Amino acid sequence: MYSVLFDDGEGKLTAKGIPKTYKKQNMRQEEFVHVLREKDASKKATFRRRKARNHRLQTVQITKISLSPYDCKRFILPCGIKTHAFGHKAIPKA
Repeated sequence: MYSVLFDDGEGKLTAKGIPKTYKKQNMRQEEFVHVLREKDASKKATFRRRKARNHRLQTVQITKISLSPYDCKRFILPCGIKTHAFGHKAIPKA
């Protein structure tokens, strides 16, 4: 997930597994910043989706974590914004 805000006020929001319509209507740049700053904050998204089970169409309600400050593939530096890949030489050894 990431969010980019351009000088003209437009931006780009991405969140894997979350529908475009939900992102357009409910997610803002400020929420991305808040989740990064507050380490215990997470946002959930609830939306409906059509699924086929046993050749029957059903409408199901899905709740997913849309924004989370945790990244299991990167080491987050003390500033809270910059990261390094695990195994990077600049990461302090424990």
